[in-house]
Amino acid sequence: MHTARSYTPVATVDVCGHPCPAPVVASRRYARDIDAGEVLLLVADCVRTTDELGTWARITGNELLHVESLDERRKGYYIRKGRSRAVQRLVDTRGTCCPTPVVEAGRALRTLQSGAVIRLVSDCPSARIEVAAWIRSTGHILLDSVENVYGELYCHVQKR
Repeated sequence: MHTARSYTPVATVDVCGHPCPAPVVASRRYARDIDAGEVLLLVADCVRTTDELGTWARITGNELLHVESLDERRKGYYIRKGRSRAVQRLVDTRGTCCPTPVVEAGRALRTLQSGAVIRLVSDCPSARIEVAAWIRSTGHILLDSVENVYGELYCHVQKR
């Protein structure tokens, strides 16, 4: 797991005192103005922010990287803007154990042409190791791989 020091936000937005869904609305608004891969720090005191931001990030392709307690009521949320990438297939294997993620990714890629990209999502604790070994053995290209605060691994894999 990363720490807040691992991330350098390009913008900080403080929505303390504003009830939910204000943190999600602010994140959405400010995420439009930053580039893919850049990090936004959102400071909020609404108790539902972690769940709401996590859901918003998963739906939009952004990543909730880290949550830290700033004091007894405020938390800092580090959000990385996702890359807009043409994805031909989503392979969501959350709730399954390895080797299911790589088996399903391989099955999806077999139906696609060379150069096609899939997005693989897994919450299996050993998925990062399994995906790395699978990439080495198949020759496919791992474009990126990010683990969010919930332990979910998001990978973009291009068919060789």
